[in-house]
Amino acid sequence: MNEKEIISLFLQEGEMDDCSSIPFSKNKIVTTDSMVENVHFRLDWSSPEDLAIKLFHINLSDLISSGAKAEWCLFNLGLPRKISTTKEGEHFLASFANTFQQECKQYQCPLIGGDTFRSKLLFLNLTMGGSCEGRRLRRSGGKPGDHLYLSGEIGFSLAGYLHLNREISLPDGLLKERALEKHLRPRARSKWAKLLWNCLPVHSLMDLSDCLYQDVFCLAEQSNLMIDIDLDSLPLADPSLADFISNDPSISDRFFYEQAAACSGEELELLFLGKPGLSFPFPFTAIGRAKRVTDPDIKPKEKQVRFLRKGEEVVLNDSSFYHFP
Repeated sequence: MNEKEIISLFLQEGEMDDCSSIPFSKNKIVTTDSMVENVHFRLDWSSPEDLAIKLFHINLSDLISSGAKAEWCLFNLGLPRKISTTKEGEHFLASFANTFQQECKQYQCPLIGGDTFRSKLLFLNLTMGGSCEGRRLRRSGGKPGDHLYLSGEIGFSLAGYLHLNREISLPDGLLKERALEKHLRPRARSKWAKLLWNCLPVHSLMDLSDCLYQDVFCLAEQSNLMIDIDLDSLPLADPSLADFISNDPSISDRFFYEQAAACSGEELELLFLGKPGLSFPFPFTAIGRAKRVTDPDIKPKEKQVRFLRKGEEVVLNDSSFYHFP
């Protein structure tokens, strides 16, 4: 397939110019994220449909957690020869494009342009823009006395990854299906986020993309707060996963699972700071408390966040993914 044929899979209508007009103003939000073969995904694990959904939603999740509705996107595609020069590759691209277009249509976020190029590995990049329908929510908005809240549950994405990587073996059934779905096709909590946008008692919001262990430090640092997290309060995905994930006989299954879930990436849940006692019509849990930083010499990842279990501070085994370890 040549470049024009590939582009036509994604842009079936309208002109194909190098640029599109974007009316920027104070309420316009833009984000971008990339996925690279063998870094963020493996082709022996992920179908083209998986990759299209994941690429779209990791960007959508960033946008909605800033208080914005998606309005447009730009797609950059780096193709290795194994995909661009074979019939199997043509089918792969067609399946990816079809699923991607479905997501764009569902969320009213049209693809307005992009770029294609030769690459040694499959490279996927999406830039997504939108508008804040109300106030802009930032990581820096947290206040002393806020509670830390987390939507949904965490742990399924990690379990899916461990199963795919043959570190654990989940039995066929709903547990395995949910774990694989969460890891391969995470979806942004767009409907839940909209309920937070104009709720004034919510002061700060971000999505859980890297993992709770990493992302909570971003909230603490940007809001200049100290945050205590109760591991006992974490909303863990199916408790039976503890039997599969734990591999240290000296540590209780529950505690090992708490630590592992705290390092589970790409959950795309919502992590937010707000007044105590908030109520919303979706599942969420108060998992911690924020207080004022009293020591001017405190540095992030030293004392700004504490993890507690039964009221006692514990040190977590950080097994989360880092882009540049």
